[in-house]
Amino acid sequence: MALLRPNDVRDRLIGVDLSDLAPNEGAQDRLLWEAVVAGQDRVAKRVDLQIEPVVVKVFPADTLVLGVDYDVLERPYDYQAADWYGSYGPIRTRRQPVLSVEGVRIAWDADSALLTYPSGWFEAVFKGVGGLVNVRPDGESTASILISGVGWFYLPMLTGGWARQDMVPGMVAIDYTAGMVYTTTLSASMTAAATTCIVASMTGLAPKQYVRVEDELLRVNSVVAATKTLTVARGQRGTEARAHANGTDVIQWRDEHSSLRRALSSQAALYVLGDKQESGSDGKSSVSTSADGLSQSRSFTKYANVIQYLQQDLIENCAILEGKYHPIPMAVM
Repeated sequence: MALLRPNDVRDRLIGVDLSDLAPNEGAQDRLLWEAVVAGQDRVAKRVDLQIEPVVVKVFPADTLVLGVDYDVLERPYDYQAADWYGSYGPIRTRRQPVLSVEGVRIAWDADSALLTYPSGWFEAVFKGVGGLVNVRPDGESTASILISGVGWFYLPMLTGGWARQDMVPGMVAIDYTAGMVYTTTLSASMTAAATTCIVASMTGLAPKQYVRVEDELLRVNSVVAATKTLTVARGQRGTEARAHANGTDVIQWRDEHSSLRRALSSQAALYVLGDKQESGSDGKSSVSTSADGLSQSRSFTKYANVIQYLQQDLIENCAILEGKYHPIPMAVM
C-alpha cells in the first residue's frame, strides 16, 4: 500500500516535460508508479524507519501464517541477565517506530516459553515515535507471576547461577507492530457529501485525529468500534471533499506526515529524473530508451535546477523525520 499516487509525483515535476521520459500517458503512469514504490523504499532506508505498519513475530505459533497473521518473522533478542533479572529498562527494537507491543517472553522456542511477562509489564516508549520497548515490573501483576512461579525462579540459572551476569543468545521474544502510520481501507463507498464512513479496521483510529483518503483530508469526530464507523468532517485543511470508492486506502494522518509525504514525493521525483539518467558522449545527462518504451534519449541538463531543488527538499524533510522519530541511540541486543 503506497502512501503516494502517480499524480503526487507528477505535481512535484513542475516544469518537466513528461514526454521526455515516456511517449504517452499510460507509459508515464507506469513509470510514476515505479517511482512511488522505489521512492518509499529509499526513504525508509535513508531515515531507518518502517513507514507502513508491519506485524512482527518471534517464535510464532504454528497456527499463525506468515503474510496473513503477521508480516515479519524476526530473530529473538539476546537474554542479558543484568537487564532481565533484578533491573529493567528500555530495549530498542530492530524496526521502528513501535506502534504497539503485543507480547514479551523468555523462551527456548515457540513451544517452550520459560516466562511470559504480564501485559502490565511492557509498553512502547513514545508510542508511534520511538523504537523502544520498556519492560518494568507492575505491582498488580507482579504478585500473580510470583505466586504462579512459572519460570521466574529459574531465570538466574540460565547464565550459570545467581552470581554471574552473562548472556544467553536468542531467548527474548518481542512481538510488536512497527510503522509510522496506521493504514486501512474503506469497507463501503462514500459520496462527497457523506459524513460517515465504514473502514476495514479501527486499529489506531480515535476522535480528533485526521485521516487521508486519496487527496482529501478528513477529521475524525467520533468512532463506533462495533460497526467500524467513523463520523468525519470533510475537506479539511484546504482539501476538497469528493467521492471515494469501496476499498480505497485510508491513512491515519499527523502533522509530521506532511514531511513524510514531501520526502516521499521528492525522492520519487528524483528517481524519475535521476535514476533514469545516463551520461552521454557529450557529458550531458540523458535518458536511454528502454525495451518497454518508458524512456527516450533526451537531454536533461535543463532540469538541473529542478533536481537540485528536489534534493534539498528531500534532505530537509528527511532531517525532520529523523529528528522526530529516532530516540537516543541504543544498541540492539
